[in-house]
Amino acid sequence: MKPIAGVGLLLVLLLPVVATAQDKIEPPTFEKRIEPEYPADLRSFVIEPAQVEIVIDQQGAPFSLKSMTSLPDNVVRAMSKWRFRPAKKNGTAVGYRLSVVMPIRRPVHKIGQTRSQKLARGKEMTDAFAAAKDLNLTDAVGMEQQLSPRADNVSAHLTLLAFSRAGTDESTKQMRLRQILWLSINHPGHDVLAAPYATLSEPSPAEADGAEAIRKVWQEQVARYAEDPVILDHATNVLRLTNPAMMEQAILPVLDKTDGAALLLGDLYGLAALGATAVDPVTGKVSAVSEKTAVSPFAVHARDDLNNTGDLRVLFPALSTISGAGGSLANAGSVPPGYLELCGKLLMRAREADPDVEEKCAAEPTAGGHVDAAKLTKGETPSYPQEAKLRRITGTIVLQAMIGKDGHVEDPELLSGPLALYGAAREAVLKWRYQPTKLDGVPVAVRTTVEVNFNLN
Repeated sequence: MKPIAGVGLLLVLLLPVVATAQDKIEPPTFEKRIEPEYPADLRSFVIEPAQVEIVIDQQGAPFSLKSMTSLPDNVVRAMSKWRFRPAKKNGTAVGYRLSVVMPIRRPVHKIGQTRSQKLARGKEMTDAFAAAKDLNLTDAVGMEQQLSPRADNVSAHLTLLAFSRAGTDESTKQMRLRQILWLSINHPGHDVLAAPYATLSEPSPAEADGAEAIRKVWQEQVARYAEDPVILDHATNVLRLTNPAMMEQAILPVLDKTDGAALLLGDLYGLAALGATAVDPVTGKVSAVSEKTAVSPFAVHARDDLNNTGDLRVLFPALSTISGAGGSLANAGSVPPGYLELCGKLLMRAREADPDVEEKCAAEPTAGGHVDAAKLTKGETPSYPQEAKLRRITGTIVLQAMIGKDGHVEDPELLSGPLALYGAAREAVLKWRYQPTKLDGVPVAVRTTVEVNFNLN
């Protein structure tokens, strides 16, 4: 179905009410659009397109929002005031679901988050890691042999991936490839495929066939779902070291219309510029580089692009990837020649755009890379909004937030949920306190996803 132009936004029909061929559906049309208010001193920013799914009620008011890109509070509050002429089915007003591409102004120093922060920490993976601790190789092999090709046993495959993620012997490496292949075919949208333990390293000859099978699967997935931000994100994560040119070709056509595409491209270029061949499966930091990879045609192209691009959406993620690799590469004793020069040039260009850039260029060893995840120590229960109670609105508000080094929650942004519940959820989460995440015993700020449930029972 073709896009519908409207009020400076791209409107894409997603899912109308259930209809038959005989039904006459009239889509909603804009009546009032409120623009987000931004601070007057926000001068250094880039525009990030966010594809937002809006459910519009029978009165023409937005009921809920859903986006892969987190939505700042000012954007959510502005969109909640939008009004539409309601959709109609055979002349009767009905609810409707549509998608808009919403431009968001991001301070440039906040767009450099790297993929290493995308650690799958949900209950599924927590359970998988717990189960994997009790396995040895013989147990794992037996467990895999008992799996039926037709069974959709996600938890078993996640447990085997958790067990094999950092294995060094060929049998364990092959097991890891088989789990990634199964998930790529059967559950390409699963969060685990955005985590570093799903990233393929440069394959050995024995792993070549398995890596090629995974590449073919993602080539088909990306071709089928060219503008799907989740598929693009997961494909890039899995293939960013082994097939960067293929993923660049998938990203470039959708750079300005798919959530997070520029961040993916920046990370892709940063890894290639370093000559990266492996990332740590726990922290996501670059753990190995190759001189051969660093002089490959794609690596040369990546460095040239980074040295000349004016797209800060690409430059900042690349800088974050490169600057973050200094300590991990120093630990491995494999800091590539010219690392400080490469990082320094990008840092200088970034600071010209925004003096508040926090990245540093250093190749100094750190400790072993042990991560202690954040733990909630104080959770405020949100008050149930009276309007939502009267309308019997229930549901879950999903927010993305930064947990600071002191355990305070900063900048919670909306990923999905009913708008009537959003304000109460955000207010409560801002009062939550965490035992901070620690890397090698040192508190670090991390992004996390939190869910706030509202149930009238």
